[in-house]
Amino acid sequence: MTSDVESHPADDDLLAAEYALGVLDAPDRRRVEARAAMDVAFAHDVDAWAERLAPLALAVPVVEPPSRVWSRIEAALPATPADASSAPPTRAVAQSAAPQRQGALWSSLAFWRWLSFGSMGTAFASIIAATFIVENAVEPLFATLVPLGGGPSLVAAAHTGKGQLVISPAGSAADHRVPQLWLIAPGELPRSLGRLDSSRPTRVAIPKDIRRELVERSHLAITLEPPSGAPGNQPSGPVVARGQFERLSH
Repeated sequence: MTSDVESHPADDDLLAAEYALGVLDAPDRRRVEARAAMDVAFAHDVDAWAERLAPLALAVPVVEPPSRVWSRIEAALPATPADASSAPPTRAVAQSAAPQRQGALWSSLAFWRWLSFGSMGTAFASIIAATFIVENAVEPLFATLVPLGGGPSLVAAAHTGKGQLVISPAGSAADHRVPQLWLIAPGELPRSLGRLDSSRPTRVAIPKDIRRELVERSHLAITLEPPSGAPGNQPSGPVVARGQFERLSH
């Protein structure tokens, strides 16, 4: 989380991204909203981030929650007089409620459904931060790596100009094998990007000689390899996750 919301203008872009992602706590969120109400340029940054991240939510199909979910929500609400102004929200009311800022991604149930299949909000925020703190940052590439055997997805962000990539924690592997990341450009052989950390986001410096392969529609894949890495610098173990790079603005 970015602190001192109002005193570091250089952090405005990151702060706007954190707000759009919904990873700020309630006091910081209120301060951001108060500032956006007074600062037109900052409000534009917030709305631009919400629009940029919106495809993450739009890509997720609507899933109707089981009726027991709403029953539990209503049961958890404090008891109040039974009148129209204090009655618990119905499903229709809850689904039609407008967010405080139009288009804020953290207000989207679809986004949180998507995020529940991948890394936690703080891990995803670290990807955004690591990508955009880099000076002269350009529009990044994002990839969601879907496990072939089921389970949580991973999220990766790449800065093409600087050749830097950050990917969310890969999780532990069985049989003492380690997850290894591969870049696969169209028509090219897999290129190793190194082994991944199982418990924290991994930051990768992509060698200059393969940065040209870091383009839209190139793929990332994860295989399980010996602790020393894949022999011969080509995948030897099973592919456990795969995803394609896209730009959020598309």
